[in-house]
Amino acid sequence: MLVQLTENVLRVLNLPIVSILFLLVVVWIAGELSKRIGLPPVLGELVAGLIIGPPILNMVTYTEGLDILAKLGMFFLMFYAGLETDPKKLFKVSRSAIFIGILGTVVPFALGMVVVIGLGGTFLQGLFIGAAISGTSMVTKSRILYDLKILKKRIGYTIMGSAMVDNMLSFIILSVAIKSVIIGEFTLFEGIITLAETSVFFLVSIFIGYKLYPRITKYMRQTTRGFTFAIIVGLFFAFFAEIMRIHFVIGAYLAGLMVSEEIA
Repeated sequence: MLVQLTENVLRVLNLPIVSILFLLVVVWIAGELSKRIGLPPVLGELVAGLIIGPPILNMVTYTEGLDILAKLGMFFLMFYAGLETDPKKLFKVSRSAIFIGILGTVVPFALGMVVVIGLGGTFLQGLFIGAAISGTSMVTKSRILYDLKILKKRIGYTIMGSAMVDNMLSFIILSVAIKSVIIGEFTLFEGIITLAETSVFFLVSIFIGYKLYPRITKYMRQTTRGFTFAIIVGLFFAFFAEIMRIHFVIGAYLAGLMVSEEIA
């Protein structure tokens, strides 16, 4: 009887859901502790993830299930951030956001290149390292802004807008760097392709957001499926972003902006 019970416990402990439960409990506790000492909860959660994950203790290993949950979490966080953002206020800070986004990409990119080349690296190595460190995380920024309750303030709009610009520029630079490293010489062709894809993505998104989506929502308001439809829109834009070689979180954020505009 005891042997069977032990075997059953061991079998259950090996189930993926137990790893997920353990991860969520530890991360939640770390977030609460971080909040109590006056730091953003996301900081404690990130540190806890590093400690119990593969980088240090390896208590929770990478699985396909965890990867799906992580991506769903990123999607819903960015979709919610978009819902909480007023497109009109975001547009008002667009000049500042574009300037900060460009500066936030160019400076680390240039410093990365200079350091690598200064240490004896090649131009292509400097290009790749500079591109790798020039990016930023919209997901982390949106969560920190939400925790600090400044997501809806002017500085929050500026930070999110600049993060979007930063992401776009980083994708273009990184695509050029990767292609250049593969072929062994510097090329701008891949960057032009990425820029074209990014432009198409935003133009199509704007057209859908301002022309098609409002007409569809007039019908959806007459049904009880508004929430489901909003999620479908978010997933569609995330899917469309990935097709255009843009990170899906930007598609989710833009979808949230569109839905928030219609709700308002």
